[in-house]
Amino acid sequence: MEQKEMDINRSQNRITLTLEGPKIPGTQFVTGINALFKLINAVSDEVMDTRKAVDWVVSVEPGSVVVHFDPEPETAHKDDVPKAIKFISDGLAHLEDGREDRPSYFNDDALRSAKSLANLVKVGHDELNRVRVDFPERRQTLSKRAVATVDAMYQVHRATLGSVEGYLQAITSRGKYKFRIYDRLTDHPVICFFPNELKQEVLKAFDKRVQAYGMVNYRKEGKPSSITVEDFKVFASSDELPSFSDIIGIYKNL
Repeated sequence: MEQKEMDINRSQNRITLTLEGPKIPGTQFVTGINALFKLINAVSDEVMDTRKAVDWVVSVEPGSVVVHFDPEPETAHKDDVPKAIKFISDGLAHLEDGREDRPSYFNDDALRSAKSLANLVKVGHDELNRVRVDFPERRQTLSKRAVATVDAMYQVHRATLGSVEGYLQAITSRGKYKFRIYDRLTDHPVICFFPNELKQEVLKAFDKRVQAYGMVNYRKEGKPSSITVEDFKVFASSDELPSFSDIIGIYKNL
C-alpha cells in the first residue's frame, strides 16, 4: 500500500520531455535529456536551498523520444517537490513569453540549461522541430524565443569602472586569460579577463578571497557579468590575521 502511494505521488509530480521531428539525431536526444535534467536540479536546489534533496529518476518510453523525470525525495519535504516543479514550469513560460527579468529561482545554470533545451529546435523538414515539456498543470512548448530571451538577459546593459569581490577560482588560458570570482554570499560567478603580466599573481591567489578592479560589465538585472581586470588585491586568510593576543601585545609595546 505504501509503495503504491509512493508511485501515485511520483507520477503526479512527473515532468515529461517530448522531442518531435522526422529525424532526431542521437546527440540531440542526449543533449535534451541532459539539459532538462540540469535545469530541474538547478531550480530544485535553489527552491529547497540545498543540493540533491530530490533524486530525479529518468525513464524512456520504449520506441519513442518521450522521457519522464520522476521525483524521489531524499531529504526534501513532500510539499517542496510540487513547489519546485511549479517554479520550473513558470520559469520556462516566463522565458518563452520574452520577459527579460530573471525567473524566480533560475540561477545561471538553470538559464543556460533552458537555452540549451530550447536551442534544439531546428527549422527544416528533416530536423527536430518541436520540444515540449509537460508538467502536472501545464504543457510548455519551447522555441527560439526562449533562446533570445536568455541571450538578452546576458547582454551588457552598462559598463563602469568598479570592483568585484569573492573567491578566485576556475582559471583558464583558453582564448583569453580569465578566471572566475564567486561571490561569497550568493555564489554568483563573474568572469574576469586579465593581462599576461598578472598571470603569476593570479595563480598564487587561486582559491583565495580577492577584490578585482577594472571595467565592470553589468547585465540588465544589475548583476555584474564580467570585468576587465586592471589590478587586484588578495585578502589575508583567517590564519594569516593577527590573533587577539598578538593585538594586545602590539598595544602593550606602544
